[in-house]
Amino acid sequence: MNPSSENAARLTLLQQAASLATDGLDPLGSATVSMRWARPAADGLLLVPVSACAAAQTCLPATSGREAGAAAAPRGVSAGQAGLDFAFNGIPFEGASHDALADGEFPFAEDGAEAGDPAWLDEDQAPGSARGPECEALELAVWHPLDEADVAGLHGGIYAHRPDAGAVALVASPFAATLACCRDVQLDGIPFFHPMVALSGRPQIACCPAGVYAVLAGSAPAAGTPADELAQAFADDPFGEYGVEPAGSPAACIASAQQMILQALGGGNACLVAHYGLLTVGPNPRAAVSLARQLEALCRIYWQALQVGGVRVMPIRTR
Repeated sequence: MNPSSENAARLTLLQQAASLATDGLDPLGSATVSMRWARPAADGLLLVPVSACAAAQTCLPATSGREAGAAAAPRGVSAGQAGLDFAFNGIPFEGASHDALADGEFPFAEDGAEAGDPAWLDEDQAPGSARGPECEALELAVWHPLDEADVAGLHGGIYAHRPDAGAVALVASPFAATLACCRDVQLDGIPFFHPMVALSGRPQIACCPAGVYAVLAGSAPAAGTPADELAQAFADDPFGEYGVEPAGSPAACIASAQQMILQALGGGNACLVAHYGLLTVGPNPRAAVSLARQLEALCRIYWQALQVGGVRVMPIRTR
């Protein structure tokens, strides 16, 4: 593995995660963004908490940091939307107008360094070193094997079962989180009320069962319980004891939660996560984060329509 390539991937991930914080899509500080990243020893992923990126930005000097960007942006417009780029010791950090990893556009070294290496990187600045704040920022994106049974496991399960997935965003954005806490939405999802629902890759945005976080809290499925039966059990009685046994192992709980989320995703690109928010999938971090931003706007429209009266669902025509 070329360490500069991994650091380039980390930078892309940080840029996109930071844009979620800047645009107010992580008010509770619980969002995470990941991208598929294999190392020679194992398949894995790079994962970063959005709140960590937001915290890193507060350390920037006013001349190139978040404060300067916020001051320069028009009122009501985020710095990212205004096209203002932040820099972390000269490294583009947020507000990029394109996906740096996809385009291959990074700072280049000049004095004899290998072409394509980021300008700040040398042999001693691989991930994990402490040679300056830029490397400390890159360390915010942590590599995990796909089968690791922790928070990364929710992301890892998608990569393991969806070869097309290159990045995942899991956000508790305000309107998606609001709808994900509503019983009717948990049972029926968001219907095809607007053409942009098709961004999810399906005719509706489904919601995974309400018991997903009860499972993560320590209740594993009873042995041999099919995924669809487990999902129906939680839909019928989301806080009951049907189909679960207490104190399940972390691996069993993660595996069960993965099943619930994968079932809600189906072959699509997004689903609501009950009592949490929204999960999106894309070929790269920019795509996953952009989809999360678009679907949050769609959730807001749906919520507003519900306040006015009954939402009229569009007919779905198939050939």
